[in-house]
Amino acid sequence: MLVMQTFRRRIYHALFDHNRRSARRFEALCGLFALLSVVVIFIESGVGTTYHLTYDEWHLFVWVEVFFTLVFTLEYFLRVFSWPQPARYVFSLWGFIDLATILPFYVIMLWPEIGIDYLFAWRAMRVIRVLRILKLLRLMPALNGIWGAIVKSRHQLILFYAFISIVMVVAGALMYGIEGPANGFTTLST
Repeated sequence: MLVMQTFRRRIYHALFDHNRRSARRFEALCGLFALLSVVVIFIESGVGTTYHLTYDEWHLFVWVEVFFTLVFTLEYFLRVFSWPQPARYVFSLWGFIDLATILPFYVIMLWPEIGIDYLFAWRAMRVIRVLRILKLLRLMPALNGIWGAIVKSRHQLILFYAFISIVMVVAGALMYGIEGPANGFTTLST
């Protein structure tokens, strides 16, 4: 039992203790992987729609996605395993972001019938990986000031985006009402 606690503590310090060089390097490596993953997603979607990929070309993108997902899955489980209270990490903002970065891949693999119908949505969800880069803010003191300003003005930002959302819904409803089904507006969502 003592060996397991020591192992968990070592992993915790390697992943979360930003006073250590190893944790800062690990966060930077995860941020780099997140950026590369998003770049691959954009290349795949751009090349896949412009040119018709052969099976082998498309297969390359799948294997790259599998690699990134396995890396992020290992990182997620190591973070949950090493956190002193694992449930608190799982339900934290970073825990949700980490889970959201790996979940689309497993949904597609476990339930392909769901994945095929909503392929665009799953691709869009994979772009959530770019949010992992926000973790790097903790390592950059100058950006901590920006993050603090965002946190302090969160109520105003929520109000602003709620107002914009309401305006968008009203404008969409007006477009639907004015243009109608004759011009391609068959539902409010199109």
